[in-house]
Order: sequence, then structure tokens, then C-alpha cells
Amino acid sequence: MADSLQRLGLNHLNHKLKVRRGGIEVTNGNISGSSTSTGSFGKLEVAGNTTLTGDITIGGNMTLGDADSDSISISADLTSNLIPNADNTFDLGSSAKQWKDIYVNGIGYIDQLGTDGDAVAAYISSGEIDGTVIGGESAAAATFTTVTTSGNVSGSSTATGSFGRVQTAGDINTSGRVFENNTSVIDHATAMAIVFGG
Repeated sequence: MADSLQRLGLNHLNHKLKVRRGGIEVTNGNISGSSTSTGSFGKLEVAGNTTLTGDITIGGNMTLGDADSDSISISADLTSNLIPNADNTFDLGSSAKQWKDIYVNGIGYIDQLGTDGDAVAAYISSGEIDGTVIGGESAAAATFTTVTTSGNVSGSSTATGSFGRVQTAGDINTSGRVFENNTSVIDHATAMAIVFGG
């Protein structure tokens, strides 16, 4: 018996040892082995706390925890990518249990950006958007309180725009007409006549 245990790398047994059909059961205490030898088990069950020291390699599928009341604490840093098993399948957090802040020092590749109120729209209520083309692929209506530009404001020749007030310290250059209340006040055909009040 002792020779068989030594071949498994089990050199020291404390307390009670039971040998049953199909396995060995230690009812109290520890099983320790040599740090230079190996042991082989078809199945290992531990009913108490376990402390493992050294590098660990586990092959096969793994299940950590059997209920959402279990928790996992990771003190170590990850030294590899965190890649899901299937594309567009698993979530990171949920509507009831959300992650707080995300720190990304790179590019965020997000197919769709939304909020709790609208899963298909993005609401940005403060801050700045710099160096960005808005509506470059799919143009839509925009509402502003103030538009300040150091360049040009241009629009489609077939669409219309509405402003409460247009103020400029430079020139207004148009190849068409300027209207007030749907009445032309500046018209190339009339030698740029300016008419106030219609």
C-alpha cells in the first residue's frame, strides 16, 4: 500500500485514510506529496478550501461556480487576450448588473452604441467632439443653438435650411436666390436687387 501511494507521489498522510472500492478517501487532514514527483487521479473531489501553489495548467472545459451567488475574485493581471468562444453571442454585464467605468487606451470597435433609454441611439450631453465628420455616410437633420465656424457652411442645392439668425463678419456667397418669408429678396436675375419686407 505504501509503495503504491509513493508511486502516486503521496509521501505523507495525516489523520484518517479510508480505502474504498474505486478510490481513496481522506476524512480528516491533508495529503502531501513530493515537489519533484507526480500523481495521477481520474477524479479529484475537494469538499473544503484548497490552496494550490505553483503554475497550474488545466485542460478541457471548465465551470467556475454553480450559482450566481458564487463569486470570483481575480487579484492577478491578465497576460493574454480575453476572447469569447463565439462571435456576437455573450454579453459583458447586464441591465441589472452593469460594469461601472471602462478604461481603454486604444480604439473601441463598437457596432452599435446606445443607452438604457434607447438601445439604438447615442446621447452625448456634455464634453467635446473634435475632428469628427457628422453625417459623412448618412446625413440627417441637426439642431444647434449656435454654429461657429472658421470655414464654410455648405448645403445641398435641392434641400433647404432654416436659421433664426445668420450673422457674419465676412461675405455671403450664393449662386442662387436668398428668400425672406418665401419671397426672393436677393435675385441674380434682377441684378442682385435687395428687397426688404417682400
